[in-house]
Amino acid sequence: MAVEENNNNAGEEEHNDDDGAAAPMDVDNDDTREEVERDPIPQVAAAAPPAAAAVPLINLNLEAIRQRFSDHREILLSSRGDSTFCNHQRENTKLIFYLYENNHQFLYDQFYRELQQVDGIIDYDHITHPRRCYNGNWTEGERIAKHREHYLRTHICTVLGEAGTRATRQTIKLDAFTDDPEHFINFITTRIKETGGLMKPGVYGGYKSNLMFLFKRYRYIPRAGYSVELKEYMDGVKRIANEARAAGEVSACCLICED
Repeated sequence: MAVEENNNNAGEEEHNDDDGAAAPMDVDNDDTREEVERDPIPQVAAAAPPAAAAVPLINLNLEAIRQRFSDHREILLSSRGDSTFCNHQRENTKLIFYLYENNHQFLYDQFYRELQQVDGIIDYDHITHPRRCYNGNWTEGERIAKHREHYLRTHICTVLGEAGTRATRQTIKLDAFTDDPEHFINFITTRIKETGGLMKPGVYGGYKSNLMFLFKRYRYIPRAGYSVELKEYMDGVKRIANEARAAGEVSACCLICED
């Protein structure tokens, strides 16, 4: 019996020794994991190259701008924005179309005959024999008139040239046209709304700017005194337009915005 008790005690001591040996290992593992979680391995950033070895990045847009600076045509194009040129060009085609219709003596004969030839080949078949029913508010005659004007003004625009170029084709006899500012004022008085109302004063001032732009494109200098005389007329035009607004003229989409 004593031997069995001793053996049992020995077994318990051996079991206790095993537990005692295993416990410190588990604690050490937990502590190690906690240390890893608390102090992760730092990420070492790649060393930046020395400043002398850095390659400068070229701004492609800036390089293109520098190239434009050495091109005379690009410089001329940059004198005005695209929208400004298009507005002047559009309104000047209206002026020339008006002269073609009403005062063709101010157009060069060759240019006038050219417009007549273009006028004679305009096709109205899509209006007179449409493939589908037209549901708009314009009559057939109005649609024909608008199509004709658009076709002729498109040709006039081509003759005047594109942005960044000088107008070289002879269109208006500028010496004769600037002989009296009333020739231009006659055109101005036709620029009214479809309802018959007057437009804003600033719109009429814009027509004068369009004419000055046409002079610049032709490098034309009008006779002495023309600008002063024209200004007097334009002051009267804008004053009457202001009076109309004060009297209740209703603002609407102005003709300068139409094609």
